Amino acid sequence: ENDLVLNKYKKEDIFMLHDAVADFFELVNNAYITNNVDITMEAVKKSTDITNMYRKARKSHLDRMAREKPKPMLSTGHMDILNYYRRLSDHMLMVVEIMNI
Repeated sequence: ENDLVLNKYKKEDIFMLHDAVADFFELVNNAYITNNVDITMEAVKKSTDITNMYRKARKSHLDRMAREKPKPMLSTGHMDILNYYRRLSDHMLMVVEIMNI
């Protein structure tokens, strides 16, 4: 309807975050199932890595926006997706922290 197509850079950003968040979810889910609270340091590292990936993707996106004139709906939609993955990571880290109480 809006003819919005993600370019290869946006897809790479999203898939990179998706894979990292999915891997983090598996770690947290398995730890929850087995009641393994010894993953805190690994979880903090994975969460920090995801936040750094998000920041890199955001900077890359903003740099491309300065050079190109993307459609506003596509630009905000892309940033929303990146933000959702970062927020998922934050929530999963919170689960790990709660497991340690």
